[in-house]
Amino acid sequence: MKRNACILVVEDERIVARDIQATLQRSGHSVPEIASSGKQAIALAEEIHPDLVLMDIVLPGEIDGIQAAGEIGERLGIPVIFLTAYSDDPIIERARAVEPIGYILKPYGEKDLLTTIEMSLHQFITTRNRTEEALRRSEAYFRALTEKSSDLISVLDQDGITRYSSPSVVHLLGFEPDELIGTSIFDMIHPDDMAMARPIFEQLLNETGPIPAAILRTRHKNGSYRWFEAQGANLLCDPEINGIIVNARDITARKLAEDALKESESRYRRLFEDAPEAIWIHDGNLLMEVNPAAAALLGYERPEELVGVSVLGLVHPQDRERVRTRIQTALQTASVLPARDFRMLHREGRTIYAEITASPCDYHGRKALQVFLRDTTERRLAEIELRKANRALKLISECNEVLVRATDETSLLNEICRNIVVVGGYRLAWVGYREQDQAKSIRPVAQAGFEEGYLETLKLTWEDADRGRGPSGESIRSRQPVACRNIQNDPKFTPWRGEALRRGYMSSIALPMIHGDETLGMLAIYASEPDAFGEDEVALLFELANDLTYGIITIRARAARAAAEIALQQQFEHLNALNTINIVVMGSLNLRLTLRLSLEQIIRQIHVDAADVMLLNPHTHILEPGESVGFRVTDVMKLASVHIGEGIAGKVALERTAIFVARLDEQDENAPFIAAENFVSYYGIPLVVKGQLLGVLEIFHRTPLNPNTDWVNLLESFARQAAISIDNAVLFDNLQRSKIDLEMAYDTTLEGWSRALDLRDKETEGHTLRVTEMSMRLAKAVGMSENEIIQVRRGALLHDIGKMGVPDAILLKPDGLTPEEWVVMRKHPVYAYELLYPIKYLRPAVDIPYCHHEKWDGSGYPRGLKGEQIPLSARLFAIVDVWDALCSDRPYRPGLPVEEVYHHILNETGRAFDPKIVEAFLNLVDQT
Repeated sequence: MKRNACILVVEDERIVARDIQATLQRSGHSVPEIASSGKQAIALAEEIHPDLVLMDIVLPGEIDGIQAAGEIGERLGIPVIFLTAYSDDPIIERARAVEPIGYILKPYGEKDLLTTIEMSLHQFITTRNRTEEALRRSEAYFRALTEKSSDLISVLDQDGITRYSSPSVVHLLGFEPDELIGTSIFDMIHPDDMAMARPIFEQLLNETGPIPAAILRTRHKNGSYRWFEAQGANLLCDPEINGIIVNARDITARKLAEDALKESESRYRRLFEDAPEAIWIHDGNLLMEVNPAAAALLGYERPEELVGVSVLGLVHPQDRERVRTRIQTALQTASVLPARDFRMLHREGRTIYAEITASPCDYHGRKALQVFLRDTTERRLAEIELRKANRALKLISECNEVLVRATDETSLLNEICRNIVVVGGYRLAWVGYREQDQAKSIRPVAQAGFEEGYLETLKLTWEDADRGRGPSGESIRSRQPVACRNIQNDPKFTPWRGEALRRGYMSSIALPMIHGDETLGMLAIYASEPDAFGEDEVALLFELANDLTYGIITIRARAARAAAEIALQQQFEHLNALNTINIVVMGSLNLRLTLRLSLEQIIRQIHVDAADVMLLNPHTHILEPGESVGFRVTDVMKLASVHIGEGIAGKVALERTAIFVARLDEQDENAPFIAAENFVSYYGIPLVVKGQLLGVLEIFHRTPLNPNTDWVNLLESFARQAAISIDNAVLFDNLQRSKIDLEMAYDTTLEGWSRALDLRDKETEGHTLRVTEMSMRLAKAVGMSENEIIQVRRGALLHDIGKMGVPDAILLKPDGLTPEEWVVMRKHPVYAYELLYPIKYLRPAVDIPYCHHEKWDGSGYPRGLKGEQIPLSARLFAIVDVWDALCSDRPYRPGLPVEEVYHHILNETGRAFDPKIVEAFLNLVDQT
């Protein structure tokens, strides 16, 4: 149950403090301030009074976190949770001394932080409410005891002034309680008793605790005096009382009876018979006189029924020795025995409590004791119930600390049972879970106390059957606490009575553990006395069962969340591994690299020692080594080639199904390296894509494998990825071969075309190959890429392809061309473009055939491009083309000297040629 709280964070590391503040505020809590020292923490706690303080143990300054927490808890009552990275014993002992409600260890997770705060707040609020309720009950019990008591209870200050009088003063002295407030106790005492009263009061002032009782007379409102037996206790040093408690009992009747006995036997007899107090006389053994009030106290109709009865026979067996000792003391010393409470046996068998006072007397010449009995059963039962409730409250407080610290379910259950026995004082505690089996059984899961195999004899069920009608089964069915007040005579405990009594169990209670609509089980507690579980105690123990259920559900939720996080992390790692392999498969066509990465991921994710891939040779039908990881023997895979159908891998390939071998040493046929590698288990899985077997993935482990469904599914996913990578590599290899074959065919065709052009144009035979080779060198010199150089080569081979559209009469004309013929000749770049551009393969090479007659100043043809509008490949080829043309012999002229061509190129720089390309070209020429 979540509760938004105001929280003060005390942490000297600002980054950590701000992170905690942000986390808490995201969860709905309020963090108005952050303190960085113990002194500041105390000041802010006084100012804002938060619901909770998160306190770092180690803080700078004079006051550390433990001191600050102690002062905040003591002065302000604010709960503290310690933030600490320390776990040494002295610090832990100091921290525990200030009673924090929880601990958060650094470094912490966000969920642990919020869960600890929620549980700690829940337990603190629950404990505080219970404490307040216990205080309320205690006050109520005290008020009931004082207001209903027939005794007069007063509280005096050190001067004897009355500060409080119980309501019984009305019928005892006739005054209203308020009338005596502020009056001196000495104004109420008979003048003849003052000489005794003042020394007793002085003794009270000088001594702490109670002093012996005094008998004196006290004034009634009507002016008469009543005899009281008063006892005082000095509690001036107790800050809760700060006074002297006086408990006075009206003994007027007793005094009158004593006086009457002295004066007249007959008068005494009347007083004895009519006295409201129970009185009897015995000789230390048998009762001799019993008044009606005493007979009524013990449930008898007539006093005569008790005459001659043994005194000790009317006393509870456990108190008989104490009573015998008191009787002997009184008879031997002839002294009055002060009042003491003893248990008596009522005629109906139940126990009653009586306050007994005894004084020696002479009964017809015999030594005897006159005994006054006052029924205190109601008060004593109230005190017992209060003591049980306080015991249960203490038990709950201790168990709440266990709930806050608990990290696992088994430890929580056993520790709670242990606290019930050790702190609660019960004989046995155990927890049983409700099972959903056919027998509807109750399964014990934790216990503490004196058990001696008792739980093994129970054979409990929550079904409405013989062994399901006891407290345990009934509590689960009814979802209510079920108590057995006395195992000796409770019929529903019949199946287990003998074993229970043999172990000293006299009463028990079963408390259901309820979560929503579900009953998880029940908490059973056994006591060594009958009627051990009072109403208030049962209610508190039921709360303990509810708290235990809350702790179980919280731990289970935390464990489920942790398991889900682990599963999610594993799934993420598996997906990440598959994604990594997928990226490599998609981005790399290196089969061995891909297989190695895949095998490394497989070994890491499915936690095995070694793995390999055997590749199928489709021509020989042999599984050949592909790649391996995790083997210890060098080159072990060279020995692993097998035919399909042979060995385990061959069977996997032949049957195209996975094969698991739990014990390799039990196989008749093993690869030579199995023993050397100490492999124990094996798993082989076929690699198949589109119905085609590509190989086998083999898994080896040096300890026994126990593959589950998730493990196999993950391995199959890796196998599919491996098969895809093999298939991709094969396809790419085939594609590369086809591409190379096609490119070679294209290049051979282009070279054939260039030779055909040279054969057609006798004047330029050999020209094409020369300019192609030089253009490629120049392209490399100016920094063109390998792919661009390939396109330069193809463009250079095809630079005059357009002349195929020029008539032979013009192309082969031995003398100069006419203007009309030049128009036709200058169309050959356009013919080249129209011929090559539709061919996608040759499109990147079209720049040279189309643009090599363009000039740097824009005076070229066919489009009149200028400067860098001309493609780079065409600009560099133009220079090479002119150089080769001028240096080569022609039918109509011989080739020019290199120096002259060199100067011609320089002269055309900036007009026909790109200056930068000219510079690079001439440097190239100079180097050759």
